[in-house]
Amino acid sequence: MNTATWPLVGRVAELTQVTAAMDGESGGVLFAGPAGVGKTRLAFECLGVGAGRGYRTAHVRANRSSATIPYGAFAALLPPATSRESETRGDLLRYFAEAILDDPDGRPLLLLVDDAQDLDDASAALLLHLVLHGGVFPVVTLRAGEQAPESVVMLWKDELLERIEVSPLTVADIAMLAIDVLGGPVDGTTVHALRTTSEGNVLAASPRLSELVGMRLGTLDDAERDALEVVSVGEPVALETTVALAGRACIDRLEARALVEIEAEGNARQVRMAHPLYGEVLRADLTSGRYERICRLLADAVEDAGELSAEDALRVAVWRLESGDTEHAGLLMIAAQQAAFSFDFPLARRLARAAWDAGAGIEAGHLLGGMLDTLGEHDAAEEVLRVVEAEAHTDEERARISEARVANLRAELTGQRAIHALFAADMGEALALGEPLVDETQYPGRVVVKAALAVGTALALAGRTSDAIRVADRAFELRIELGNQVQMAGPGVYLVARALALAEAGRLEEAEATARAGYDGAVESQVLEGQGWFTVMLGRTCLLQGRVVTAARWLREAAVLWGELSHASARWGFGGLAHALALSGDLDAAEAALDDLDAELPTPIRMMDVDIERGRAWYSWLRGEHGRALGILRAAADAGVEGGQFALAAGAFHDLARLGEPAEAAEHLEGVAEHVD
Repeated sequence: MNTATWPLVGRVAELTQVTAAMDGESGGVLFAGPAGVGKTRLAFECLGVGAGRGYRTAHVRANRSSATIPYGAFAALLPPATSRESETRGDLLRYFAEAILDDPDGRPLLLLVDDAQDLDDASAALLLHLVLHGGVFPVVTLRAGEQAPESVVMLWKDELLERIEVSPLTVADIAMLAIDVLGGPVDGTTVHALRTTSEGNVLAASPRLSELVGMRLGTLDDAERDALEVVSVGEPVALETTVALAGRACIDRLEARALVEIEAEGNARQVRMAHPLYGEVLRADLTSGRYERICRLLADAVEDAGELSAEDALRVAVWRLESGDTEHAGLLMIAAQQAAFSFDFPLARRLARAAWDAGAGIEAGHLLGGMLDTLGEHDAAEEVLRVVEAEAHTDEERARISEARVANLRAELTGQRAIHALFAADMGEALALGEPLVDETQYPGRVVVKAALAVGTALALAGRTSDAIRVADRAFELRIELGNQVQMAGPGVYLVARALALAEAGRLEEAEATARAGYDGAVESQVLEGQGWFTVMLGRTCLLQGRVVTAARWLREAAVLWGELSHASARWGFGGLAHALALSGDLDAAEAALDDLDAELPTPIRMMDVDIERGRAWYSWLRGEHGRALGILRAAADAGVEGGQFALAAGAFHDLARLGEPAEAAEHLEGVAEHVD
């Protein structure tokens, strides 16, 4: 009997939580637990509950085979590929989400996503996008203890879905299940044995169970086992492909024995393993030679079936690589472009390198260099691009490669020096180096845009907010016009500069809206660094508005994100968090944040130290250490003035006035006033 048809026992509490969530208590549910504990069975029960409440339903199932293909898990729900070269990842997510949510009757969608830990990154981002933008009630299953994509982790970490731990069955549950499945009474010894061997897990992947699965698979004839191995490696595999490789009668026998399932996905039918454990056992037994032969069989069969879609080309190219066949330069190049378009940069790098090695030429080398640079392998990118430039034959080719290497040009290096001066909290040096370079009549767009990153931020911190907003806005426009560029920050960072400038100008609602838009885009694109920058801006803006609890939430997220990236900007998160917590009255938590701040490694990045020290000063004041607090503020304000950070210095001087030193603050603010808007 297929476990999906087994009676549901011992899950009243979980179903009660699901129905409460459907009644509006949360936006969806995530079932977490070990393999075989019954998550999938419970999730499919939710499909029936949802259908009874008027939901239309759909389900997708991830697996490790499809995890190599961007959007592989959602392929059956997505529209046919179209030419979308000019669109961003956010555009693509919106396009796919609209297609999934589209319903002539306007019914809400209950979407089951099974084994979310095996989703490819693009599918995980699409799931997160659907959750964030509504119109869907997700029911997600997650195998506990396994690494999942960051977008999946955010579903429960950020409390977007209600996480429900699915526990092993009790002895009474096992007894009831055994009676129902076997159709008769079961003695206590049997129940005890079931409990002892499974520990309440119906399909626990113990060595003994793996042996039992192996024994079951051992009863297959050679043709059946060959067919099952093909499905285990390539699932989901089109029914036509499996029939071409194994024959319909063989596939029918496997389906009758509940070893495979045939599912309708759109207009096509796909063959999958009936349970992930079967595939795991089969793949574990494959020799490397057999695995390579199966990959080659799959690739040949799909290519022989007719013209390949871009998605099919990607799957076939991966199979070709896995089989050791690297002679298909054109196919590998198409697949590399598709992977890059789908924002799977590691896969795009692998395919582009294979295409270049296979003789795909300058285009492949250019793409490989871009992917290496995007992934932070700048030295390797420069090495590849240097070789590609030497192979260029036309002026257009040479111009494209030279553009990818212009980080070595003097003007761009000067712009980079300006960024370093900014991070070192020397606004005078940053502006002296950068301001001459933002002249569009004298310098190309790349130079202007790189310099503008330093100039826009430095102007904001210096208090010249009108100029800062103007520079940041123009830099953002130019960066969009430049499109994909090697060794250049993405457009989002210019929104960070704009949000900072708007906040310093007192336009706090606009600053928050800008930062929120940037944050949403970074989350959609899974750009953790961008997410970190915008959480700092959101926390700082909320703090300026006096919304200290909300500020603390954003700044805590900033500290965690920067910590995961091992970036010095974690200090900004901890310092701001201490400030917000101190003002909210939670001094113990503020002290813990300061301890985390002081535990960070020394760094030359001092750009926001004035703000960080303001948080330390408020904590000290509220602890009753008034003299120490005033000393910290004076030192921070003086450092701000010395570095040309007049806007930040003004904030520290204002704190002096709030803490009982208005005359001293006024004297210093008069000096600052001549420098700021």
